Amino acid sequence: MLRQLLLYLLGYSVIVESKKCYSTCNGRSPIYCKSKLNDDNSVSVSGYYNLSKLGMIKMSCSFTSKSHAPDIMWQYRKSRNEKWSDFACDEEIFKHTCKNETANDNQSYGECHIQQNTIKNSGYYKCVEEKNDEGISSEEFFIQIIGVESISVLSRTLRLNKIGQIMMKVCSNPKPNILWYGEDQIVQIGQSTDRYSAMPLSNAIENINIKSNTSTKYEKDCWISTLIIRNVTIADKFIKTFIITENLITEEHVTTTDFPTNIT
Repeated sequence: MLRQLLLYLLGYSVIVESKKCYSTCNGRSPIYCKSKLNDDNSVSVSGYYNLSKLGMIKMSCSFTSKSHAPDIMWQYRKSRNEKWSDFACDEEIFKHTCKNETANDNQSYGECHIQQNTIKNSGYYKCVEEKNDEGISSEEFFIQIIGVESISVLSRTLRLNKIGQIMMKVCSNPKPNILWYGEDQIVQIGQSTDRYSAMPLSNAIENINIKSNTSTKYEKDCWISTLIIRNVTIADKFIKTFIITENLITEEHVTTTDFPTNIT
């Protein structure tokens, strides 16, 4: 306590050796010499984006300090109830300016570019000063990438006059609604017709423990949709799906079965 009082009375001085600019900071309090957030573009960049092979989202922030040019790093979390972790941007830009006769502060500027080609980049981002435990950071960037990223048929069994099954994995954001339809049947998930039953969506399992047959990890933003056919007929030769997310509809041809030879 006495030391802190003396620092305030006598003036505060700190020298920071940084990779980018370093100088003596003389001030009346430790706060005077601390790094500060100067600006970020979280308000203009946060929002919803459609999946795009070529699209790029560009986040930026800047810090100032009287003792050094702060090193900038980026952090990410999938949701607000998860912990922050360091994030490697698809492209990153860092610039710094040392204080001089016209600029009283050292300044650092950083950009983090993330691609729009995967829904896995949806979540929360922020920039922080590297190796600083005082919680200096930008506002949160909220990014949601919308669309159907992948569709794959995991298994299918279609034999005439037998019970049939098709299992499909869909990775999308947000969680999709799915319509299954053949020549004479159409059904959405969680419902049944006289021959079709579409099971409720279940989370896709990333890894399986073969011995215990229990899941070890779920794939985020991926779901399993299963169609049960009570009695397979010729009308089930071509089965398709409509995958609906927000205002987007994706049509997918999921199976062609060569009846009556029953190739599955």
